[in-house]
Amino acid sequence: MNKLFRKRSHYKRELSRSNVSSFIFKFFSIFLMTSVALTFIYVMLWMVLTSFRSWDQFLLKPLNIFDFKSYTFENYTQVFKYVYRGERRKTFSYFQMLGNSLIHMSIGTVIGLIFEPLIGYVMAKFGFKRLNNVLLILIIITMTMPTIGTVYNTVKLMNTTLNLKNNWLNLIIQLSGGINFSAIIYMNYFKNIPSDYAESAYIDGAGELSTYLRIYFLLASPLLVATTVLRIIGFWNDYYSIFLYMPNRPTIAMGLWYIQNDFSIKINYPPIFAALTLTSGISLILYALFSSKIMSSLSVGGVKA
Repeated sequence: MNKLFRKRSHYKRELSRSNVSSFIFKFFSIFLMTSVALTFIYVMLWMVLTSFRSWDQFLLKPLNIFDFKSYTFENYTQVFKYVYRGERRKTFSYFQMLGNSLIHMSIGTVIGLIFEPLIGYVMAKFGFKRLNNVLLILIIITMTMPTIGTVYNTVKLMNTTLNLKNNWLNLIIQLSGGINFSAIIYMNYFKNIPSDYAESAYIDGAGELSTYLRIYFLLASPLLVATTVLRIIGFWNDYYSIFLYMPNRPTIAMGLWYIQNDFSIKINYPPIFAALTLTSGISLILYALFSSKIMSSLSVGGVKA
């Protein structure tokens, strides 16, 4: 009896210690994540409210963001009137850059929808297992290698040799490869779809392309939504490729970079925050609307690999 009582008391002490340590860990984890979230929220709120403040009031009291009397729409007016001067003295207004952003975003998104699932399907359903593993390793290695070493050769090939500078075909060719992280996610997703669907389609006389389009492509619709939203956000914020290959077709992201340079020289930061609010607002709204769909779809495509 004494031994049994001692064992029970020992287990109770161990259980209480584990409960205390678990409580402490959860408390500090929640405290840390809440602090980080509140910090980001404050920074975003400060940026948005500062975009409505006048230049002189911002210099006098930069942290007094709730001074509603000094609010003005002049900063947004300056952004909308901003003119980017490209090569050969060409000028582009804010709305022209917005149009280029929509074109860039549409081209990249449509190409991704066409090639990424198709490549993932081919890697999942065809070829030899060892060969696919080798290809997968090579793809991951090329994704982790820094691209700075190949930028010069790529720019020279596309802009000079092929003479495709400031041509949308330049980006179409580069984006048509389709071998990226999204293709790997599609591959993992298609691997876990039972082959019974394809066998039933083959019995009904369907070919490979018809089976892919009518069955696998439709079954991957949640993943398609997630990757499409991520691609829209990525191409909306992309200025690097436009800066290198399409300087005379500036986008909003590229215009933001020049707005930052021009207004920071004048120490006039509220217009910069206005441009940041306009540019980042689209990305934040899209991610807020589809965040649950993105996380659930990407976890399904990765965990079941």
